[in-house]
Amino acid sequence: MSVLSPCPEEIRRRGGEVLGDEDFELVRCASCETQYLHDSETEALYLDPADLTVVWRNVGGLPPPCRGCGRLDWDFQVLPNPGDEAARQGPWSWALSSSSTTRRTRHPPVARSTPPRPPR
Repeated sequence: MSVLSPCPEEIRRRGGEVLGDEDFELVRCASCETQYLHDSETEALYLDPADLTVVWRNVGGLPPPCRGCGRLDWDFQVLPNPGDEAARQGPWSWALSSSSTTRRTRHPPVARSTPPRPPR
């Protein structure tokens, strides 16, 4: 499984839910390779990369028709390498940007309560 770490603020800005225990992964239609964002923790399949209020929740039944090929009975597959060219050029590339490289948060130096010892 290739779990993504998109920025929670970006998910909220686009209308998605962030509860704190999401496991996002990029998936594609097995027939036409149209990409979607899937949260395997909540079983939410986000259908529109610009509007995350357009979501299907897997609570039984078939998903809506694929937005790419229109098939009613379609399956999705997890992209084994979400950093590949198809994903980086795809409509969900904004979700990859924060997870494709390790981001380090720089913190200011900790203020010392006592001055450092002079060198010997």
